Amino acid sequence: MLLAACGKRPSQDAVAEAAGLSHGIDALRQAPNLAKAEHLAALRQMPCSEPDLCELKRECERAYTKHVVALGQVERVKLEIEKGEEEGLDDELDGARAALIEAEAETQSCVALQAAAQESYGLAKAR
Repeated sequence: MLLAACGKRPSQDAVAEAAGLSHGIDALRQAPNLAKAEHLAALRQMPCSEPDLCELKRECERAYTKHVVALGQVERVKLEIEKGEEEGLDDELDGARAALIEAEAETQSCVALQAAAQESYGLAKAR
């Protein structure tokens, strides 16, 4: 729902909520891989009251959950290789790579929804 398109201006609370979610998503996206799970947990704790912001939050949580799980698979494979237990890891590594590719595509949906929310709530993209 684009509030501006309806002729309505979002409330200050909604703008603050959108800004908080956007900041949390940026922090998650930019975090080093080993810190993404912590930032994902923080995103999960953030409130959402506007339907479009809740959709943004859900989509980003879903995409980054897949990403974090796939990163965990890659780390487990690395540990097994370090222990010298390489048998059967090719399939697991291939699965982790495929999961990362799938997660990357889904994180792009998160990016698109985030951009739409930033526009809808009048948030300037800080770069």
